[in-house]
Amino acid sequence: RGDATVELRNAPPGTFILGYGTDGQTLVWAEGLDPQNVDGDAVYASVTLYTAPFTTDPAALTPAAIAALPNHSDGLFSGFEVANGYTIIPYGATAATGVPAARLVRLSDGAQWEVTPPEGQNWRYHYYPAAEHVWMTTGRAPGGAITTDITRLRIADLAPVP
Repeated sequence: RGDATVELRNAPPGTFILGYGTDGQTLVWAEGLDPQNVDGDAVYASVTLYTAPFTTDPAALTPAAIAALPNHSDGLFSGFEVANGYTIIPYGATAATGVPAARLVRLSDGAQWEVTPPEGQNWRYHYYPAAEHVWMTTGRAPGGAITTDITRLRIADLAPVP
């Protein structure tokens, strides 16, 4: 383009890049196919998570699809935290719990876990995947006064996503 802008990935027509992250070694992003408006929420025919070795050269980008993700965009895909062989993707309330959650994905094989805050707490938008734990900020409102916490959850204790 003649300036410092690098267009690394141009999504094909009907496909939307929904969010991305990197740890400087691996690029991670999601692509949604054929969005439809359902009650004000974008629902995609499919959403796929991709990885590639980090690059700034579009010709060197080698995308690999590693996992299917939930097909709605209710807060999903705002930004991915990538670290320690995982990415964590926050999104809106799950149908099962009504509580906002996140999806933890292991980059080596696409295995996934649902991350929800402990009972009585709500997440506060900050997650970090460590080797054996997920760190997150959470909040509570006992008696109407909002408090916030830093919470650590063991990955081994999280429910896997089939």
